[in-house]
Amino acid sequence: MEFDIVKTHSYKIGSEILKKNDLKIPFVKNIVKYHHAKLYEGENRCYPEKKSPLDIHLYVKICKLADIYDAMTSKRCYKDAFNQISVVTDIFRQYAKKDKMLQYILLSFVQTVGIYPTGSILYLRNGQMAYVLESAGPLVLPFTDTDETPLFKSAEPINLKNPNINEEFKVDNRRSIKKPMEVFDLLPSYLQF
Repeated sequence: MEFDIVKTHSYKIGSEILKKNDLKIPFVKNIVKYHHAKLYEGENRCYPEKKSPLDIHLYVKICKLADIYDAMTSKRCYKDAFNQISVVTDIFRQYAKKDKMLQYILLSFVQTVGIYPTGSILYLRNGQMAYVLESAGPLVLPFTDTDETPLFKSAEPINLKNPNINEEFKVDNRRSIKKPMEVFDLLPSYLQF
């Protein structure tokens, strides 16, 4: 019963809000109405139920993946944020090999978000915190020492893709990636934006 009410936020209430505000852009209307629709036949807990995955525009599918990622990696009053690496892995496992176009969207999503999203904060195995400059690699900029004290001078970026990187500079996957706002006071001024 409660879930039936929750489901109306997109295709009913969201549509009414758009109409009330005279927003007639078809792309926005479709995203609002169908961002919880099925991306493949057999996907559970999707709505509206009668909407076929073949009728869902590609841009709506992209938005749905982004919405799932955001919902899972954000802290809410009823749950903690999940580790980004686990979320990307879960999304890939759920949607891989379901449909050809979805496969292209999924691969682009994983390449864009990456395991270590640009602008996120990760921990190195030596205890340092580092800002992700580029998700490919990733290329990171350490900004604390091993005791999480901010560095006095700027460190050199480290490309973690380098096969000769010392173990201490590899990513500590036991610790969750953070958003800059979570460690804002530790960030140097040139990263506080």
